[in-house]
Amino acid sequence: MLFVFLALTVLFFAACDKKPSADEKMVEEALNSIAIIIERKTFKIPRNTTIKHNLEIVWELECEDGTAKLEKRGEFWYVVMTPTPYEENEEGEQINDWGYAKLKATVSKGKYSKTREWDVDVPPGDKIIPISEIKTEYQNNDPVELTDVLVVHRIEGQGFLVQDETGAIYIYDRGNATT
Repeated sequence: MLFVFLALTVLFFAACDKKPSADEKMVEEALNSIAIIIERKTFKIPRNTTIKHNLEIVWELECEDGTAKLEKRGEFWYVVMTPTPYEENEEGEQINDWGYAKLKATVSKGKYSKTREWDVDVPPGDKIIPISEIKTEYQNNDPVELTDVLVVHRIEGQGFLVQDETGAIYIYDRGNATT
């Protein structure tokens, strides 16, 4: 009886000490070589093959709230983000939610396949202030001509960044301007 128990124990530990196959090792190394920067705006996935071993990457994106999607443009994949529309409560505080997605890269070699995942956070949409409101507030003696621009960032009581097809400029609030 003791002999049977020892034999089973040896077989059990021998089975647990299984070394990865060459394909498994190659896929693991290849998957770990994928270099990607997750941005908070639409971004390009830089490669369709791994840096190490040059294995093909199958890209997939899971997004239940619809704020991100995977889109092929030419030979490259892009993660296209669509922020939730701006909303605010009675106090004027932004209340629209962040979006969330999971980017997946799957690499295969022979019969072995493995997937790596990244979290993708989609920032909520910004408040777009109508240009007429900006002109009313900042037009008097303002040397900046404001026509058909988009306010892309506003710091309460300090100023705002406006942008149009020619570029962007930061406009300081008169009460806090520095010279």
